[in-house]
Amino acid sequence: MESIEFPNRDVMMLYVLPSTTLEVGLPAPAAFENTSQTWYLFHEPSLPTIAKFCQSHLYLKEERLPKRLTQNIFPSIILRMLYSPLSIYDETTRKLSTPTLQVTVRSLRWRKRRGQYVARFGTHSQPNLMVDVGKLLVHSGVVHPQKEKPVIISVWASRRELPNGLESI
Repeated sequence: MESIEFPNRDVMMLYVLPSTTLEVGLPAPAAFENTSQTWYLFHEPSLPTIAKFCQSHLYLKEERLPKRLTQNIFPSIILRMLYSPLSIYDETTRKLSTPTLQVTVRSLRWRKRRGQYVARFGTHSQPNLMVDVGKLLVHSGVVHPQKEKPVIISVWASRRELPNGLESI
């Protein structure tokens, strides 16, 4: 009988020391060495894969999936887009784009955080973005392109991480 190593040490180490970014010149994590996929500085998430995972493992019904993705997943996707060196912000169209994702920034307000965030961020104002994530729902496969409609969410960001041109809208 063949011996199976459980849990796989390489996979376990990715949980213990997650590799969300890589420095230039460092090799890819061991779990990705045998793939034909090129490893970039930032590996963009696959929204269709995330949606399928939520349906099959978290048992989210198709009608509830858009709301759950919008509330729980998309704010982190937006932050990842903001902080990516691959993101581009177009001031004329207000589109924030990465190689595979695109959202529209409706507005940016500088506001003070309240509650538990004051201890962490202080009393200075922080950027609060209102972002249309309708295209993310279409890209994830949970909304048909012809039924796309604006879905606006609020995302807090770090003042130091805004792409050029975004801090002035």
